[in-house]
Amino acid sequence: MYHGRVVDRTGHLMAGVAALFPVALLAWAPAAEAYVGPGVGLGAIALVAGMIGSLVLWFTAILWYPFRRMLHRRREAMKRSAESAGTLQTADVPPAEDSAAS
Repeated sequence: MYHGRVVDRTGHLMAGVAALFPVALLAWAPAAEAYVGPGVGLGAIALVAGMIGSLVLWFTAILWYPFRRMLHRRREAMKRSAESAGTLQTADVPPAEDSAAS
């Protein structure tokens, strides 16, 4: 029974060859000399902009926010441990005197 896999004589999966076949067919096809109107051109531009935008949103949602949350939790934990150990350096600076009020 065929399950969509290409296997050679030794039983190894030939996924690379199977994946290159459609690419080779597309490369072999002759160039289409057709008019691309403004609607199709703007649609293609919108498609590319949408794909790039979705990749940026994916990066932001999947990678940046969890990394940022990890950094924030790490800073808070370091601050709490420094406060509990009494090593947090705080400046005991008296408030500045206003010379105009004198």
